[in-house]
Amino acid sequence: MKRLCCLLLMMLLPLTALALSGPGGEELPDAPLWQAKIRMDTRLRKVKDMDSRDWLGKVPEDALLDVYAVAVDWCICGYGGEIGYIPYDRLYQFYRLTDAPLPGYTVLDGVATITQEAFLAVEGYAGNTLAVGDQLCVCKTGLVPMMHDQAQLAADAYTFEPFVRPEEARPGDALCGYTTFYNDSLGGKLPANRAFNIDLAVARLQGAVIAPGETFSFNQYCAPYTQANGYKKAKNISNSGYGYGGGVCQVSTTLFNAIQIIDVALEQWYIHSYWGVAYVPRTLDAAVSSARDFSFVNQTGVPLEIQAMAQNGVLTVILRHGGKK
Repeated sequence: MKRLCCLLLMMLLPLTALALSGPGGEELPDAPLWQAKIRMDTRLRKVKDMDSRDWLGKVPEDALLDVYAVAVDWCICGYGGEIGYIPYDRLYQFYRLTDAPLPGYTVLDGVATITQEAFLAVEGYAGNTLAVGDQLCVCKTGLVPMMHDQAQLAADAYTFEPFVRPEEARPGDALCGYTTFYNDSLGGKLPANRAFNIDLAVARLQGAVIAPGETFSFNQYCAPYTQANGYKKAKNISNSGYGYGGGVCQVSTTLFNAIQIIDVALEQWYIHSYWGVAYVPRTLDAAVSSARDFSFVNQTGVPLEIQAMAQNGVLTVILRHGGKK
């Protein structure tokens, strides 16, 4: 009997090692970090070479893959019981399975309140002037994501309030947040209308409280995106390029990025397209429409209160402990 158990153990060990190793011998986590969709029929490959015939199987368009590791060009993915390489540019709409941040996401540490006028810009984007009192979410070093890049706040230009873990937070503490930017260059022929729609959606979200276990629905607060509901026609991502409520998706996207470091369960989440949007890295957007919602369940154990601000092109959403002080 002892000999039989040892034999079975020896047979299982290679399988365990294989499950935790990449096709090139890379050490992998015990379980996938994310799942992601694939945008076109693609072969799961044994080597990082698109011309190689050494492949493990075919992955159909829109299939959901397990993702163990992400690099600039290639990802290590699991599909159909095999683990191999997939080009990174074939994947989109990543779902978190662990605490690992989504690919391309910059984890922020707290809220910066501007104490002296500052200007932020990155290559390809003309930038924004930050006024005294404006709030934005940053890394503790003052680094802030801007478009598909990062900008740097001067150390003497702001005060800093760190995020607090929900289980350690008191009412009013900031738990998480995110900032995106916009200016007239994103508004096409109607930039003022796009800014108006952002202001309107922000006002409708401001102060919303999500109880523990409750489902938050963006459309419950902001839809329908019609003239009758107060929205103006502005640039959006559609066949015509313009529609009522254009710009509101930047608010839902900012909220989506804000919740990435707390315990929530996504219920509905759609991206605009594989190509993404200008104001956040690819796959980190959250599209809404009258037919598409962005919703999630609060699993933090504390009430979440939304603090939303549109400050001359600096769009910030912070979630605070919403209990009674």
